[in-house]
Amino acid sequence: MRLATRLAAACAVTMPVLALAAGAAVLRLAAQDIHREQVAELRAWATELRPAVEDLPAMPPPGTGPLRGAAPGGGMVVEAAGRRWTTGGPPAADLPERDGPVDVRAGWRVWRGYAVSLTVPGAGPGRMWVFAPLGQEERRVRELRRRLLGVALLTVPAGAAVGWLAGRAAARPLTRLGQRLAALGPEPGARERVVVRFGTTEVDAVATLLDSTLDRYDEQVARTAQALAASRSFASAAAHELRTPLAGMAADLEVLQRHPDLPADQRREVLGDVLDAHRRAVAVLAMLRTLAEGELIGPDSFAELDLAELADVEVTAARSRHPTATFTLVAPPSLSYRGFEEGLRCLVTNLLDNAAEHGRTAETGQAAVRVEVSAGVEGVRLIVEDRGPGVPPAHREEIFGRFWRGPGSRGTGLGLALVAQQAALHGGRVEATERPDGPGTRFVVRLPWQGAAR
Repeated sequence: MRLATRLAAACAVTMPVLALAAGAAVLRLAAQDIHREQVAELRAWATELRPAVEDLPAMPPPGTGPLRGAAPGGGMVVEAAGRRWTTGGPPAADLPERDGPVDVRAGWRVWRGYAVSLTVPGAGPGRMWVFAPLGQEERRVRELRRRLLGVALLTVPAGAAVGWLAGRAAARPLTRLGQRLAALGPEPGARERVVVRFGTTEVDAVATLLDSTLDRYDEQVARTAQALAASRSFASAAAHELRTPLAGMAADLEVLQRHPDLPADQRREVLGDVLDAHRRAVAVLAMLRTLAEGELIGPDSFAELDLAELADVEVTAARSRHPTATFTLVAPPSLSYRGFEEGLRCLVTNLLDNAAEHGRTAETGQAAVRVEVSAGVEGVRLIVEDRGPGVPPAHREEIFGRFWRGPGSRGTGLGLALVAQQAALHGGRVEATERPDGPGTRFVVRLPWQGAAR
């Protein structure tokens, strides 16, 4: 059964039950009011008759004098000195010896009365009871019950109808939410969201929660798609780039196998080619792995770091890798920045290695690399420049593509691609220009303060 039907049915049943319960409570309260009203009337009647009875010189015979017709529809009993005078009222019976309201049962009939003490002339102290038949009260209650029943016969169906409509109206936001969910498109990220004000706090909260869940689902789907794309790219690039070194290694090993009697100098040359091809293959795989990992990095991998200290550590390491090159670092004592530490290390390392490799001067054949780290209003800036031949303007954009290598380059063609990737990951950019004070290449990396763009 649908929830809307359940709510409507529950309201349709509950409202008539509440109406009947309210009617029963009203009937009970009304009966109590009628009882109190009758007792008050009897008290007033007894109070009114008491002076007249006490002023009589002697009690007259029943049915005569002031006792005759004194209680139309009811009755009165006066008792003193062992004698009883009665007009109407219940037949002779034991009457309660107390003042106040009394009920007397005579057979199947109940009389409601009120007793007061008095002094009867010639008889001394006595008591007077005035009575009214309970049937009068019962008739009034029955009349009220009939009226309430008539009202209930009209209220119950009307209450059921109102309850049904109220239940349907209460469930309408849930129905609209279901329709909204059914209308969502199947494509992650391309569909509209649920958020619509349904006018019901609980339903609006569920809609907001569903939107949040869909956002997380879309994020996971996007990250999964990124991972698959990175895997495909890695496999394709590895197959493409490793084909040449592996083929060269296979050819060299085959030469060694077919010619075991090669001279020692030729054997060393062939083995050197095999080692160079192996190193190249390992370097390509490492670079490709780093590129693939960089595509999956999110803001949760970012942390506070000292960019000046990071640059100092990487410059020191570069001096060890390139002993013939000179490195100069210009940076503040410390520079706090929020970013992906491994990615920034990779960025600095590849810029330094690229400058040391391609920044050799024609005169000395050695590279002089200058590194500058600074902070500004918009973010931080990293400059790496050399005094080499420079990059032609036509290639200053191409050098950041994957597997792009200049003439005579011994690199993998992936270093500057990693630099561009990490700069973009941090919401920044990198550009290659000429040195302002002479020949050479100047790489400028600008990183905003806000961190990741994704």
